[in-house]
Amino acid sequence: MLDSGTKLAHTASDRAAAQKTRLEKRMNSLAIDIGRSAIKIAVNSVSTIFPTAVCPAVDLTMSEAAEAAKQDTVEIDGRRYFIGKTAVVQSRTPASEGLRDDWIESDEHRALLKGAYQKARRESGVDEVMLILGLPSRLHGAQKARLAEIASITLGLPLEQIRVVPQPFGAYSALILDENANYASKRDPESESWGVIDVGYYTTDFALMHEGQWTAFAAESVGGTHKAAEYLREKVTHLDLHEAESTLLRKSVKHHGKTIDLVREVDEVAERLANEIIGSASQVLGSRLPRLDGILIAGGGSELVFSAIKKKWDHSHSIPNPRFAVAEGMRRYGVGLLRSIKGE
Repeated sequence: MLDSGTKLAHTASDRAAAQKTRLEKRMNSLAIDIGRSAIKIAVNSVSTIFPTAVCPAVDLTMSEAAEAAKQDTVEIDGRRYFIGKTAVVQSRTPASEGLRDDWIESDEHRALLKGAYQKARRESGVDEVMLILGLPSRLHGAQKARLAEIASITLGLPLEQIRVVPQPFGAYSALILDENANYASKRDPESESWGVIDVGYYTTDFALMHEGQWTAFAAESVGGTHKAAEYLREKVTHLDLHEAESTLLRKSVKHHGKTIDLVREVDEVAERLANEIIGSASQVLGSRLPRLDGILIAGGGSELVFSAIKKKWDHSHSIPNPRFAVAEGMRRYGVGLLRSIKGE
């Protein structure tokens, strides 16, 4: 007869074997980049984006609106929430979400995570997944275990099927790996060193990959494009923060039925933000900057600041579809992770 210790060992071994079997048979890499202005999803050939907006759900009396809202409705602890476009439309005062470090602890964050997960599975048809999530560089060490725990509870996934990486590592993976998680053409991570500047909404995240190795000292974050939106409000006082955010992209705003050109104002605040990022990057990356093979500029705000950073450091590089770079890179990292688990 087996003793209790042996039984437990066999049970753990059986669970591990069953988990490996699931991974080998059906697992897909699903990356969800829960940004503070938009949620980006990458799984297989499916890429999806929707606004980072969430509000309590209400009963909609117009049947067309109610039907459109169904797929943007999630339930957290018995409370219903609208997310994405429906939340933007149905909220009285659209506001930016997550402009605080403890955002992952909120029900709103859980609603966005659950909604993104459901949307990804619905649109891609995947079943079993290896879920890859990201965090700002300076929060990754302190929050990665907690975010994995929250995702496990909210989504009903085993912790073994969840990984949390620093967001700029996702951007780096999009550069160094191809779509099938092989090394990209002309890329040799073991002989190359790259700096990464991921310009997001809440944070601009830095990273240094030295010959393929993550360096802890460069895992820092400073303010993101929300600072440019705040600077723009100082120049155009009738804008609320939500309007200022969208104006950064359009470089114009509607006011009393007229379209007002704001190209000069947007260019000025973009230059101000770029100079702040350059100053912080100089401190974080230090004397290694000129010896890097390149500096990768990614993230939804990269287009605002890229030209100024490129002017300062001519070995700066952009990446196709920079707003999706973190999500797509995390997906590629997940593909490689699954391949290693399968022993390929």
